[in-house]
Amino acid sequence: MSRENGCTDPWHVNSFCSVDGTPLPSGNSHRINEPNTAHSTEVLQDQGKHEQAEQLHRRALAGLEKELGESHPSTLTSVNSLAGVLQDQGKYKQAEQLHRRAMAGLEKELGESHPSTLTSVNNLAMALQGQGKYKQAEQLYQQALAGSKKELGESHSSTLLSMSNLALVLQYQGKYEQAEQLRQRALALAGRDIEAAMC
Repeated sequence: MSRENGCTDPWHVNSFCSVDGTPLPSGNSHRINEPNTAHSTEVLQDQGKHEQAEQLHRRALAGLEKELGESHPSTLTSVNSLAGVLQDQGKYKQAEQLHRRAMAGLEKELGESHPSTLTSVNNLAMALQGQGKYKQAEQLYQQALAGSKKELGESHSSTLLSMSNLALVLQYQGKYEQAEQLRQRALALAGRDIEAAMC
């Protein structure tokens, strides 16, 4: 399919092009392209094309920053997504910086206990864990877990993920008994939810 105005490649999502390749009027690009960009980057990552996914995330982020501003929650979610791609490539320091930016912005815009902020806290902990900064990661996982329990409930998938991540970082530090207790708790809660869904 031929596309005009810089929207030529069907696999290339320009921050300012719609699905059919036509340029978008200013102010609408983030609403139409954010899901398309996310899907395209997932496909690229699944194919092991991390550098292309990173470039696509950077373009999407630049578009969101221009359209919505640097502190908008959608922009900060895009910052988190870019950090995740960097993390997948082993670029933990860069990922850490972006996760810190996203976390600080989301705390300011949405509050410390908002689920998006708690996800960002968890993501930063993962970047720290990837660098061997286990103590810092543990503290952040504990923060994410406490917030998720309070805001979403103990058996919510985000809470269970935080519990699992905390168990892993405890294990890395040789705190095997604590790690096993958390793991068992997470499994019990997940099993309870599966049983309830089947009834």
